[in-house]
Amino acid sequence: SIRPQSTMLGASPRAMVNGTLVAEGESIGGFHLLKIEAHGIVVEQQGVVLEVSMR
Repeated sequence: SIRPQSTMLGASPRAMVNGTLVAEGESIGGFHLLKIEAHGIVVEQQGVVLEVSMR
C-alpha cells in the first residue's frame, strides 16, 4: 500500500510517502509518482492512475 504523510510544493515538489522523501517522476513501492498536490499525490501502477489523499 502507499501512504502519503506530507507534501512540499514549490519549484521542486517533494512528498513524504511511506517514510521516504520522493519527487515527481520517481517510483516507490511499485507506484510511479505522477504529481504532488497540496493534499495528496497522484500515482500510477500498471496503467491505473490513483489519487491518494493524506489522512
